[in-house]
Amino acid sequence: MKKNVGIKEANIRTLVAAVLILLVFFFVKNPYIQIISALISAVLAGTAFLRTCPVYHYLHKNTCGDTCGEDRSHQSATPQPQASPSEDSA
Repeated sequence: MKKNVGIKEANIRTLVAAVLILLVFFFVKNPYIQIISALISAVLAGTAFLRTCPVYHYLHKNTCGDTCGEDRSHQSATPQPQASPSEDSA
């Protein structure tokens, strides 16, 4: 699946997942709420790590812009013309 979660949103999802897990283990005593909160936290952490959200895919939403998932390290912004050998070098 194509990446559709931006870096900023992935960081927010990771932070929310961590806070939710901490709240669950230290303050919530109901086991059902603990399980549900742990599952929500796992989904948030997973989508943050993979930077792919299936819900965003079906809603055609993309929060990472045009460059998400593209590796541009090997491409230059504008193609450079090849230098032709000059005829004066005889």
